[in-house]
Amino acid sequence: MSLSSLLPVLTLFLFIFVAYLFFLLSRLKKDFNRLDSGNLDDILKKLLEKTEKFQNLQEENQKEIAALSQSQKISLSRCSLIRFNPFPNMGGNQSFIAALLNEEGDGLLFTSLHGHQGTRLYAKLVEAAQVTGVNLSPEEKKAILQAKKGVK
Repeated sequence: MSLSSLLPVLTLFLFIFVAYLFFLLSRLKKDFNRLDSGNLDDILKKLLEKTEKFQNLQEENQKEIAALSQSQKISLSRCSLIRFNPFPNMGGNQSFIAALLNEEGDGLLFTSLHGHQGTRLYAKLVEAAQVTGVNLSPEEKKAILQAKKGVK
């Protein structure tokens, strides 16, 4: 291959390379003009102010997250509902037990018993997933266990 046959390819390559350099130069000019529009000290001061604002916002957000985390621990977020038939000669599972607990196992246990003569509703206080001073039915124990595990 002679040098005269490589000349058009070399010229095309150099043309593309020069166009790329012009593109880079125009981007550099834009960046420089943006920086040159203000004093470098002013730009740095603005950046520092923005950084301080973001730090303050981050601190506020962390405080809010901590407060929400604390309130979530005491909210009744673990629930369980069990329907059952306490009387064999009655039709359907019209009675129910609802356990409402927080993360620590504290909360309430509601038992509704439906019979021929009416419906009775009982409420029991639950502390650490235990009810003291009262015997629990197997269904009530199951409801507390399911709520403690977070099973619905």
